[in-house]
Amino acid sequence: MTADYSRWVERWQAAIAACERLGGDNQSLTVAPPATPDEVAAAEKTLGIELPSSFRAALLEFSAHVEMYWFLPDDQEPPTELKEIFSGDGSWGLQRLLQAEESRRNWVEVAFINQDDLYDLVWHNKLGFAKWQTATSWRLI
Repeated sequence: MTADYSRWVERWQAAIAACERLGGDNQSLTVAPPATPDEVAAAEKTLGIELPSSFRAALLEFSAHVEMYWFLPDDQEPPTELKEIFSGDGSWGLQRLLQAEESRRNWVEVAFINQDDLYDLVWHNKLGFAKWQTATSWRLI
């Protein structure tokens, strides 16, 4: 069964449009064509794991690469309930996935070695997923 990915695009476009109405900065939404089964299989082989089924489906049925960001102007005051939200962004893609996982594995080897330490443990048995442009960390799944 194919998911309705059009809602994702509609919501991302709505966020970008709302930001533009407020005079904010944004990057146009990029939605590349879906990945091929061979591309996904090659990534899984490189990673040495099978991708989570929902992400694999999104890559194959929706897009191999998605990217967007938006930033409200510095002088724009968001509503009280959103006072700490001044930007939004994200991306994923097969190449970024490989980079994210390599980075996560490197961090585990040099900084988060101790599996008996709960702080370190969260970095183990995960998959580096995507890098958000406004952060220096990789998101894990």
